[in-house]
Amino acid sequence: MNTQVGFILKVVLLSSGLSFAIKYGGILLPISPKPIYALVAIFLPFLTLAIALGWRFQKQQQINRAKSHF
Repeated sequence: MNTQVGFILKVVLLSSGLSFAIKYGGILLPISPKPIYALVAIFLPFLTLAIALGWRFQKQQQINRAKSHF
């Protein structure tokens, strides 16, 4: 139970810190408002997760095939 509370506390603190950094530190970044930056910000996490899950799925399939041969 203690590890779950610790994990949730870490997630909340990291999320709050990231939110604070974006809100107050984001204005310091010299990024011009272009639609391509918005698209990258929206699709990069999705694509990263899709690639990671696809890679993990392939690894699991290889492990399952290797186990079925024995």
